[in-house]
Amino acid sequence: MSEETSTIKILLRNFDITGLAGQEAAVKRVIAATQRKYPNVKIEYGSVLGYLNMKEVLKDYPQLTDYAIEASKRAGISAELRPIRGGTDGSRLTARGLPTPNLFTGGHNFHGKLEFNSRKGLEKSTETLVHLVQIWAERSK
Repeated sequence: MSEETSTIKILLRNFDITGLAGQEAAVKRVIAATQRKYPNVKIEYGSVLGYLNMKEVLKDYPQLTDYAIEASKRAGISAELRPIRGGTDGSRLTARGLPTPNLFTGGHNFHGKLEFNSRKGLEKSTETLVHLVQIWAERSK
């Protein structure tokens, strides 16, 4: 690289895999418009799929979510299902062939300078995991 070269990297994420195509098309439109405006500038484009949303795989394994909800109930916690786009350990493991829904850790204010986890949060997440293992054992007999 030199002062005559610029590189832009964009991470496209979406709750639905079909939305990625639209996002990529928008990026390509910007590239085309920029190329028209600056015809003497060389613009190269490349795309690499980082990982899929967990939903794309987990929809085929509903028992994983069912077991996690049951484990939460046994730990005295109400489970909350929230969509996420990915970028977590669960999405990376799922993309590698190990279907892994995200479970709570008891933490708060993630990715900020005020991120923390309480003792009670750690205890409840651990209790939930113990129940999850018990449920797998019960239902695998």
